[in-house]
Amino acid sequence: MAHPLRTNEIGRDRVDRPPGECAAVILSEGRSADKRTAVEHTVATLRPSGPPWYHSCIMGAPRSYWMVAVRPDYYDVCREQGFTLLGLGWNQRKRVQRMEVGDRVLFYVMERMVFGATASVAATFVEDPTPLWPSVDPNETFAWRVKIKPELTMDDDHVIDARLLAPTLEYVKKWAPELWPMAFQGPLHLIPKKDFGLIEDEMRRGRPRPQVDLTPDPRHGPAAREALVGAWAPARAPETE
Repeated sequence: MAHPLRTNEIGRDRVDRPPGECAAVILSEGRSADKRTAVEHTVATLRPSGPPWYHSCIMGAPRSYWMVAVRPDYYDVCREQGFTLLGLGWNQRKRVQRMEVGDRVLFYVMERMVFGATASVAATFVEDPTPLWPSVDPNETFAWRVKIKPELTMDDDHVIDARLLAPTLEYVKKWAPELWPMAFQGPLHLIPKKDFGLIEDEMRRGRPRPQVDLTPDPRHGPAAREALVGAWAPARAPETE
């Protein structure tokens, strides 16, 4: 039996394709209303790779760019696993269902405030309640899971400091630069391709993480204005009894 995605059936005509070849069939109306002609145009020829071959043909190019915001202990488990599996909570099911083979995934580590790795989706989601990651909620097993394959993984000395790069991203432009972490609330985000490419390009540069002290300078900001007002406030006359 021919594979359903290698067979295009138009009326009684069948056009079989060898494995690894993807064809687009364009239907155009003939001169008579009861006849149709099929114009076939081969759009790609690919060797089957990974599960199943038609994913590589139809969904090989990234359609979505995701950022997953995880806790440090969760990220450490993913690194130990070689970034081969991503698990998300029960309330993320609808978004996980939208993840397709070839989509890109960026890991943002909360608390550390770094971008640590990128990966690609290798298979669509499955449900598996086997506990693999630590969770603050004992009932949370991150059961909605997708297989991924690592692309870029950074060690602790070369991770990307999000405090330096995140304020420039298009994804956080509706927030004030100093409030960019508010845009990263929640575990799964759909981010612009431009932002994903910018972060991944920085990873490819392989620069050591700079040691930057971002402690607010008391000479600037609201605290400085309050201090200035207090310094220039007229002294109160001592009360006399």
